[in-house]
Amino acid sequence: ECVLFGRPVPLIADEYPDPGEDYTFKAVFDPDDRHLRALEGDERCELMKPFFAKGGFAILAIHVPTDQAVSKMWLLTFTPSPADAKRGLLPIKLARDECFILDIWTHPDFRRQAVSFTVAYAMGRVADNLFPELRWVYGYANKANEASRNLMTLLYGMWPVQEFTEIKVGKFWVTLEPGSDDPKFGPFSKEGRHSGAGLQV
Repeated sequence: ECVLFGRPVPLIADEYPDPGEDYTFKAVFDPDDRHLRALEGDERCELMKPFFAKGGFAILAIHVPTDQAVSKMWLLTFTPSPADAKRGLLPIKLARDECFILDIWTHPDFRRQAVSFTVAYAMGRVADNLFPELRWVYGYANKANEASRNLMTLLYGMWPVQEFTEIKVGKFWVTLEPGSDDPKFGPFSKEGRHSGAGLQV
């Protein structure tokens, strides 16, 4: 069981935190990026080529001393098709001014160094430049994962929007359990901001 969280953009509105000389942050628009390939593997990068082609992107935190990606955040800027389930994209329905953080990860050795905070800030700066129409951002977490829920609510300032049950098959394929969306209004339902219903703010 999962919880979808949402909030207005930007995700992080404070002043840009100084990551220090040990980190650089980069936006990735190419599935052949060497840091992304090293982190995600060739199979996922090949699967995600249509994701990048449609406007999705990722932000990576690079640990300069080791030249390795130690944190990532993927941003979905379009409504995926049913065929995108094999790429690990949930069937979320986005309005033109909405986006969805579909994947967040930070290496355990770097989780107490505010890297995920700075990655989120970098993501917001890129999205603001490339997608100025965006007004809302969503993210999700498993209900049983307290750390992920705290990341969404305490660090990113998001609030619960919907609950749903996620179904995973194999390494990547993912979908929504039919009828598990609650309430029946939102990005995982037939009716929501994406359909023109409700308060359009």
